[in-house]
Amino acid sequence: MIRRAEAPPGAAGRENAMEGRSPDVPRVIARPPVIHFGLIAAAALFSLVRPSPSLLGGGGRWAGWAAMAAGAWLMGAALIQFQRAGTPHETDKPAAAFVTGGLYRFSRNPMYLSLFLFHAGIGGAAGSLWILLSLLPAFLLVRFGVIAPEERYLERRFGADYLRYKAAVRRWI
Repeated sequence: MIRRAEAPPGAAGRENAMEGRSPDVPRVIARPPVIHFGLIAAAALFSLVRPSPSLLGGGGRWAGWAAMAAGAWLMGAALIQFQRAGTPHETDKPAAAFVTGGLYRFSRNPMYLSLFLFHAGIGGAAGSLWILLSLLPAFLLVRFGVIAPEERYLERRFGADYLRYKAAVRRWI
C-alpha cells in the first residue's frame, strides 16, 4: 500500500526555493550509505595500524557473505517498492508517498536494515573485529542522525496517516 502526499511531489520544495528557503526534506546528518561505508573504510584503515584479532573462522566468513547477500536482496526489494510508489529513496529529496505494503508491513526501515546486514557481512567476510565494532557508531548515527529527523519530517508531511503507520509497524523488525 502507498500513502501519497497531498501536495504534488516536489511542490513544497519549489515553493520554499522561490521564497529563498531550502526544500522541505528531512534534515539528516548524512546519507546512510555514506555513514556505513565511511565507517567501514575508517575501520579498515585502523586495521592497518592495529590489526584486528580474527574472531571468526571459515564459518563466520561464510555467514558474512550470506549477510551481504541478504542485505543486497533486501535493499533491492525495498528500492523496487519505492520506485513503484513513485517516491525517491534519497534523503535529500521530498517524499511523494510513503510505502506501507510489502517489506514495509514488517519494518519501517528495511533499507537501513539492509545496510546493517551488508555492513556486518563485510565485517564477517573480512574477519575484522574493527568493522564489526563500527556497527555501534553506525547504529547511533543512523538512529539519531537519520531516522529521528526522517520520522519528524514524515509526521509533518503525512500527518495522522504516518502516525498510525508508525504506531502499527516496528522501526526495525
